[in-house]
Amino acid sequence: VGYGLTYTYGLHQNWAIEASIDRSSHDADVLGVNFGEVSMTTMALTGQYRTEIASMNISPYTGLGLGYSLVSADLSSVWKDACILVDGFPCSLDVDNAMTLHINAGADYFVNDNFAIALEGRYTLGSASATYHEEDEFYTYDYDFDLSLDRFDLRVGVKYYF
Repeated sequence: VGYGLTYTYGLHQNWAIEASIDRSSHDADVLGVNFGEVSMTTMALTGQYRTEIASMNISPYTGLGLGYSLVSADLSSVWKDACILVDGFPCSLDVDNAMTLHINAGADYFVNDNFAIALEGRYTLGSASATYHEEDEFYTYDYDFDLSLDRFDLRVGVKYYF
């Protein structure tokens, strides 16, 4: 689930560049157990190839882009409770920010000359370095791993054209 703001600038009849900032969050499962929630604020640039089907007021497009994600993660209450029950001490998860790559395809349906309804599918690839941390009076345990940021988003929006 997420939300965002996008600005698209037409470079040529068929080419455009898009700048966006999005906020999203999703559950992270490990071995079928809810590990927690990953939240990301992503700033991205996307190159788009656009066409037009004038008779249907539709402008389909495809794109490829890069993003930088500010990533945070919260352990689920089940995981936190298990740490305290087993070890008697709390645990935490630290996640680094990460670069992402995405591909997208979508279409704008023009209601009139200025307003369009947009539908887009976007697949994002990326991973972030993460550290699971436990500490008590006798030892410190850190487990480093790569947290997958791969996901598919279905986006719906309203666009205004100048």
